Amino acid sequence: KRDFNMCEFKLFQEIIALSNADDWEEAKKEWDLDSVYESEEKQTCLCGHYPIVNICVLYNVSNKNVAEVGNECVKKFFKIELADAIIKSIKKIKADISKSINIETIDYLHSKRCINDWEYGFYKNIKAKRKLSDKQMAIKIKINNKFLQFTKYELKDNPVTTNN
Repeated sequence: KRDFNMCEFKLFQEIIALSNADDWEEAKKEWDLDSVYESEEKQTCLCGHYPIVNICVLYNVSNKNVAEVGNECVKKFFKIELADAIIKSIKKIKADISKSINIETIDYLHSKRCINDWEYGFYKNIKAKRKLSDKQMAIKIKINNKFLQFTKYELKDNPVTTNN
């Protein structure tokens, strides 16, 4: 079992160092979720926890700094639930490419311009349907593959896609 007090302290120190604010409560307000990826290599969270593979790229809206943090810290300390929804979709689609992405992830993909307006509307329309035509299923699988490509490890080199 890991020592959360030590981990919290280390995470808070690291985030404050990358922020304009000099205390945790103000510093954490500067950060938004930019992207999420599943790493092919085990990594270490800013809190010091190892190993992690579900990586959340946070973007500081005040100074444009970037930080990579494990999804558990993002949920617990930043209260960003979207990261968990995206990770669940990654795992679900990797297991079965014909399954549906959750609505939070569809909204996220559209906001990041990974899918266009037509694809967004299409997916929201067919998401709840139990039976799809062959053509609808082919389009859904194409969108699911776009999603998997968008959350691949290789994007790590240039993760920030925020539209400012």
